Amino acid sequence: MALKQITKDEANLLNVLLGQVNLLEGQNGKPVENLTLIYDRKTPGLASVGLVYADETTTTEENGGTA
Repeated sequence: MALKQITKDEANLLNVLLGQVNLLEGQNGKPVENLTLIYDRKTPGLASVGLVYADETTTTEENGGTA
């Protein structure tokens, strides 16, 4: 797997995202098994996040605003 260099803004967004996932795992008591992030470079801060919890087969989608 190739590594991709990311910008500081992308790193900050990823850090916020992982913090939110950690918070949701704590609130729900279920670990996140899969995470999908849609990020548009033209409108930084806008994203769609799909989460699949370990005991679910469907995706929960969270639409984020500006970060």
